[in-house]
Amino acid sequence: MLFVCTFQIIEEFVYIVNGLIPKETEAPIPFVVPKDAVVPDSVDWRNESAVTPVKNQGSCGSCYAFSATGALEGQHKLKRGKLVSLSEQNIIDCSMRQGNDGCGGGSMDSAFQYVMVNGGLDSEKSYPYKGKVGRCSYKRKYSATNCLGYSDIIPRDEDTLKIAVAIVGPISVGIDASHDSFQLYKGGIYDEPLCSSTNLDHGVLAVGYGTQDGQDYWLVKNSWGSTWGEDGYIKMSRNKNNQCGIATFGAFSGTGAGSSHWEQDRDNSRGGQTPRSGNAAAVLVCVVPREGERGRGAVFQRLPSVPTPKKVPGKGADDVQTNGYHRLASLYIGGSLRHQCTEIGLTVHKCFNSGGSYVER
Repeated sequence: MLFVCTFQIIEEFVYIVNGLIPKETEAPIPFVVPKDAVVPDSVDWRNESAVTPVKNQGSCGSCYAFSATGALEGQHKLKRGKLVSLSEQNIIDCSMRQGNDGCGGGSMDSAFQYVMVNGGLDSEKSYPYKGKVGRCSYKRKYSATNCLGYSDIIPRDEDTLKIAVAIVGPISVGIDASHDSFQLYKGGIYDEPLCSSTNLDHGVLAVGYGTQDGQDYWLVKNSWGSTWGEDGYIKMSRNKNNQCGIATFGAFSGTGAGSSHWEQDRDNSRGGQTPRSGNAAAVLVCVVPREGERGRGAVFQRLPSVPTPKKVPGKGADDVQTNGYHRLASLYIGGSLRHQCTEIGLTVHKCFNSGGSYVER
């Protein structure tokens, strides 16, 4: 599969084709909308101190890292009561094995997977941003948070994304940011009819939504510094046929789903932005453990159904049958089994809320 890349040099757009193929990853657990979900007409997580100040990725194609840390920062604040700026540089330097390419682009789900496998992510203070790839220097003693699992949103469903933003917190999303109207945005509600809902090249953070002068919008945090847009933010058209793909979800054939690469450069010396590669976007939120839960995360088993419960080799947990495929999520803290869920649906949603986490193996 090939991806169209957009390069901007000052005011000139040059379109090229890139042969980069994102690695396929196992699908995260779908976000399940609670039956009794009631959400407000407007949300702005900045008002709840769940959003760090706007950052600047510079000329490094690391938007995916900024989007991922933004979602983690929000969850950390909501679960632990403290807003901590997390290290994008940690993700850039250390998530190659998960399929990211440093300043050459990457995906938010791969960033979340790195944090899960690594067992933590350093703070921005302990691992500051340099805007270029360096040697992986993660130090567990400086780890500021962890990721116990992540979830995707129903494809191209803005209503579900609205509910997720309202009840979960800031959400990582991918968009088409290739048009000069986006890159030169100064304010107001962004409306670009030529925006693609499938050819996405930039990872950002949805931190709220609302309505202004009768027009619905998404409140989106970018990573191009506070001088871009409205103090680093953009209001993107909402309920306009998924404009710019903000609620798009892309699945790969076979076993892979929800993996894609976004990379958008901002070269402050030229005033130009360089998106390198994009496909479909996963809308993601990472589940942060509550205080005291510092383990490496959960194991989510999905095997052919069996007539009787079966021991899962090496996992120390019983396997149970549900609806043709058994699904058992087991959370291990310090090597000890601490939390389990055994069915998909609202039970799993509640499990997420109580600190459970899921990863398909």
